[in-house]
Amino acid sequence: MDLDLHERAFVVSGASSGIGLATAQRLVREGARVCCFARDLDHLTAAFADTVTPHDQLLLLAGDARRPEDVDAIVESAVRTFGGVHGVVANAGAGVTAGVDADSEVWREQFTVKIGAAMALVRAARPHLVDTQGAIVLVNGVSAHHPSPELAPVGAARSALANYAATLSADLAPDGVRVVAVNVGVIETARQRERYERSGATTEYADWCRAEALRRSIPLQRMGRPDEVGDTIAFLLSDRSSYTTGTSIDISGGLDART
Repeated sequence: MDLDLHERAFVVSGASSGIGLATAQRLVREGARVCCFARDLDHLTAAFADTVTPHDQLLLLAGDARRPEDVDAIVESAVRTFGGVHGVVANAGAGVTAGVDADSEVWREQFTVKIGAAMALVRAARPHLVDTQGAIVLVNGVSAHHPSPELAPVGAARSALANYAATLSADLAPDGVRVVAVNVGVIETARQRERYERSGATTEYADWCRAEALRRSIPLQRMGRPDEVGDTIAFLLSDRSSYTTGTSIDISGGLDART
């Protein structure tokens, strides 16, 4: 399916690996112009080393999604380079395993990463998205609607992000700007590789991933891939999804399915 994203411009945070990288790469393949940013520019540049694009299709910048001043500068750079912005993907921020008794700093950091980073990107891009009647995708997790004792700060922050997404969609709908959240499940990213290495498992990584999927009772019996999330996000940013707003979509292999 041609998503008709040629000449459209997008900003993707946390784009040096995992879901952010997969999303940016799919957008580039669709002919879109993409501004990608992450804290480590060397890592970001290396991630796109094999991506063949016209020189004006890809803009790689260093910036911390938690710092509004960084995000403001990045969005303005994207507008200057591309002439506008048609969509943003707020993807920055890893979770942490911690319970309700976690230190206050852990709780603050999760809310800063999940809510603060998303708000900074939306605020910076909002006037440009109104101009283009663009779209916002907020990357969230299934823990937003399924509490876990092991992920108390993460789950609380994700629940707040889900509420923010719903409120934001109602606020921006009259301006023609769409807002959708994607709730990801267990995705095979670098974080899973780190968990595998820490586990001391004697099995191969692929076998460990399958065992983890079974342990977590994922109906499809496997972890998801970053490109499966990126493909969905690209669709949601396109006009093929022009009547979709104010909702969330689970990309979780059926984990924690809702009725």
